[in-house]
Amino acid sequence: MIKGRCKKCGKVLHLEEDIAEFTCMYCGAKLRSDDLLPADMEQNPAEADRHFQYAERHILDCVLKHRDILKHFNRVEYIPSFSKYIAACGKVFDELNAAAMLNTDRRDEFIDTLVNKLISGLEADWQTAPNWDKKKVQNEIIERDKMVIAIYLVPMVGKLNYAISEDFSETLRDTWVEKYPKHIFNVGNYDKIVGSYESKLKLCFITTAVCENSGKADDCYELTTLRAFRDNWLAFSPGGAELIQEYYNIAPAIVTCMELTDGDYQDINDTYIRPCVTDIENGDMVSCRDRYVKMVRELKKKYLA
Repeated sequence: MIKGRCKKCGKVLHLEEDIAEFTCMYCGAKLRSDDLLPADMEQNPAEADRHFQYAERHILDCVLKHRDILKHFNRVEYIPSFSKYIAACGKVFDELNAAAMLNTDRRDEFIDTLVNKLISGLEADWQTAPNWDKKKVQNEIIERDKMVIAIYLVPMVGKLNYAISEDFSETLRDTWVEKYPKHIFNVGNYDKIVGSYESKLKLCFITTAVCENSGKADDCYELTTLRAFRDNWLAFSPGGAELIQEYYNIAPAIVTCMELTDGDYQDINDTYIRPCVTDIENGDMVSCRDRYVKMVRELKKKYLA
């Protein structure tokens, strides 16, 4: 038998010597036998500091060097772009986790310090942006970086499934929301984000999300009307099939962003959904098409630009 600690959760495991690959019975991490840390691993504050210094040096890169990644947040590109993001940024949290395990007395301090390092570093960078004194520019820049955090950074930390993952993500969310209450985000889960592209509940995506938010059923008047418009008019109009495909490619990503950031469902309903239904009732299908296209592209600009 061999004995060692899971590098993800730190729990002691006992394994047969001939087992090369296994799953941690505590946290579910898939590991190789050479991934095990010493079972009698002692606290080592100096070594912990060395690991943490790496995380401190590189945490800001997880946002600053990946600000254009949101253009890949769609049905086709999200999974490969997420894999590349983990390859580029995962080591930051490997090092944070190692530091926390080597100096358990400072675990929470390490997490708090890294969260504050990220936010203060972003704030310093924002100050250098052209026209930062304009409120519109401030909102756009803060929103952009928030979405990188909500769609890539936090789901990555959760996917890594380290002992520090949940606490880091929740501390980051809570600290961010306290400082920027108009730019809130929720802790996202990678598997749920990927699943949203295939979820039966989101077959009508944005309209479904808006209607569900107001407590309406899947067969409500608005959804039934807009589905009929899509299937019986738009699909057979010039360019209609292409518009539908464009919508299905990006709409799940938009809905995910809305869910992670408490999107303004009522405003979307009042500005787009209800007027679209009125257009259909009046027989003005072209206006409905144009209005819905405008909605999708405005929301894409807001959440995915």
